[in-house]
Amino acid sequence: MKNLINILIFTVLSMSFVQAQEKTLKEQTQNSIKINNYDLDLKLQDSIIDIKLTIVAEKFKEENRSYFLLNDSIKFSHATLNGQKLNYVQKNDTMFFSTQETLLKFDLHYKIAYPLKEDSSPKMILCDTNQLILERSCRWYPVLYDNFAHYKATVFIPNTHKAFAYVPADNVQLNKHTNIYSFKLYDEDIPLLITKSNIFQHKNFQYNNVDFNFYILPKTKRLIDVVNGKPVYTTDPHQIDSLWNAIVNRSVEAFKWYNTSLWELKTHNINFVETSIFGVAMGMGNVIIMDRGLINMETIGNTLLAHEICHLWLGIHTLYNARGRCFMGESIPEYVNLMFYENWAGQDAFEKALQENQEWNFPDLTVTFEQLLNQRHNTGEPYAAFVIYVKGPTFVHEFRKLIGKEKLLKIIRETYSVPNQFITLEDFEEKIKENGCWNEYLKLYDIKL
Repeated sequence: MKNLINILIFTVLSMSFVQAQEKTLKEQTQNSIKINNYDLDLKLQDSIIDIKLTIVAEKFKEENRSYFLLNDSIKFSHATLNGQKLNYVQKNDTMFFSTQETLLKFDLHYKIAYPLKEDSSPKMILCDTNQLILERSCRWYPVLYDNFAHYKATVFIPNTHKAFAYVPADNVQLNKHTNIYSFKLYDEDIPLLITKSNIFQHKNFQYNNVDFNFYILPKTKRLIDVVNGKPVYTTDPHQIDSLWNAIVNRSVEAFKWYNTSLWELKTHNINFVETSIFGVAMGMGNVIIMDRGLINMETIGNTLLAHEICHLWLGIHTLYNARGRCFMGESIPEYVNLMFYENWAGQDAFEKALQENQEWNFPDLTVTFEQLLNQRHNTGEPYAAFVIYVKGPTFVHEFRKLIGKEKLLKIIRETYSVPNQFITLEDFEEKIKENGCWNEYLKLYDIKL
């Protein structure tokens, strides 16, 4: 059973927040355009997503050939560039085109058919009969590597559904048959969760002028423990409700601790939305998406949900392909999450969690700090997530032992707290130098964990 638990934790964490892209065409070709704005018009009709997309971009190199990345199942019914038919070649996940112009406006129209059975989902979306998640990392619309742009999305869905995005909708129209959501984002991806609204139990409360909304999927059975390697379930509705109350309370405690230890988050609304889609857990803006396995595992691990909450402060603004990206985007947030756990459960529980993490999945695997900084998600290596989420926090802990808890938190605050700044390893290292901890940092390169 412990192996099963490890696999579940490995799967949930490995899908967390945004995922780094693998090495592909980027390492052979440098793109010559920069995207400035996306304008998405999305309509959900039965099992079809109808998308009209305008992309405003500019060309900054003399090279003739440029490209977009997209899912190979996207077929354009309409594609123009500056009002003229766009001539392009689509090969696998890449769309090549040539132009001499410098100011570019693409108008694209296409439809995505998605299945109503989860096990046959196409790779650009995750879905079941009630919920649909669209992620940029799965390329359900054309992207570049590391292209951060302005986004405007208008979502037309049946009036039986709700839509969640990285930020609250700036306008919502609830009509007789259709709900219309408008989202505006600055330099961010725009993953969307579209879900039927009548499938949830809704818990709501306020803390410090922040509105917490928990959208919970009713369950007749929940995992509450593992004893002697065997799962223990409960069907008692009072126990299940008590479990949820405990998770809600711990989430608020995590929010308080991050606010105090990092900086005060400027938000008035946080939505926790449980999905029935396995392997999805994301902390994005004002929305925490929790998969159907996360809540069960939370009763055992006590830290998985707090990790996603931590992403509201850390790890969102990290460049996808930069060296140290997963260290900055996941390893440090996971260690800060463990620091919350230390404050909540005590020093002994914290030390035990660090030790148990090392013994799970790949107990004999050791890596250098250099290997950690070069580690990426989705490389085909079965231990990639283990290196990022377990070995990474262990290296941060070694650094903390050298410089102290408060100095570490100070460096993290100074690195991550600038709004809309995309964080790199170099930013972290610059703050380490400014705080006089460079020699201690260099010692990480001399150890193997």
